[in-house]
Parts: sequence; structure tokens; C-alpha cells
Amino acid sequence: KRKGDWLGHAMTNNLRVQDYLREEERAVIRQVKETIAGATGKAPRGWLGPGGADETFDTLDHLAAEGFDYTCDWGCDDQPVPMRVKSGRMLAIPYQQGINDIRTLFYGNITPESYYRMVCDQFDTLYAEGAINGRVMTIPLHPFVIGLPFRIKYLDKALEYICSHEGVWRATGSEIADWFYE
Repeated sequence: KRKGDWLGHAMTNNLRVQDYLREEERAVIRQVKETIAGATGKAPRGWLGPGGADETFDTLDHLAAEGFDYTCDWGCDDQPVPMRVKSGRMLAIPYQQGINDIRTLFYGNITPESYYRMVCDQFDTLYAEGAINGRVMTIPLHPFVIGLPFRIKYLDKALEYICSHEGVWRATGSEIADWFYE
């Protein structure tokens, strides 16, 4: 209903892409794509490997061959970065681990109020830089972490703060990829 993107994320978080035999990797990617397409009626365009930055030397080529055209495994910039693949196309869309709720709230044990401040500070810097050249700010969220009653109000406050600024584009990964490719 929200028209969000479904991303491929492997079959389980217990196995990383590197854990599969070389000849199994593409089959797993295909299975993930087909499972999502079967459940949602639409094949995913984006990928985020389990654990983040989880790729082999063949992963991007396999993803492109299976119809994916963006990945969130590369947190190397605040702007999309085109990647070389043997066929098709591939774009790295930024995925900032620094404000990932699992890393900060769950493992980092910061307070929800500190998390709110981190998200707003991240936004303030990217918003200022974006006045010259656009920036992408992802906020990695997991319902079992941020969705707890004592945390969710701080996400709501952060989103309200972000969206109160002029020119903020709330885009899906596919919308960002379409903009870049256009």
C-alpha cells in the first residue's frame, strides 16, 4: 500500500553470499527474486546482502544477469555510484551503517533519544551538502528494534524533523535508480 521497494536479501541471515559454493550463488539470487516476485507480483530491482557488503567477485554480475539494477551493499558514498558489470547495469545506492538501528540501538546500546539526535545530525550535514549537489540518506530500520514502544516515538520525531525541510525527496531505491539512469 505504501508503494515501497522489496529488496532481495538472500534466503537466510544465517548464510552469507560467500558461504555458498560459487556455482550456487546465482541460483540463490534467482530463488530470492522468484520468491519475492511470487509473493508480491513484482520482481525486486534492488539487493541488500545479509550482513551488508556481502558480495563475492561474481555477485554484481549475477545480480545484473537476474534483472537487479541496484544494490545497497556499498556504503562508500552519499550519492549513487555506477558499478561495472558484464551485462545489464548496476548502481550502488548508499546505505549508511552509521545510523542503522541494529548497530546503534541494539548492539551499540545508545539511548533512543541519542539515536534521534544522530539521525537529525546526519540529515543536517547531508541537507547542507545537498544544497550544492544532492545526497542520499538511508535510515536502516528493523521493526523488532526501532518498533518497540519506548523507541518508536524518536523515529517519528526524526522523520517529522527531516520532512519539515524544503526540498526533501522521500524516494524508494527504485525511484533513485530511475532518476540516476535517466
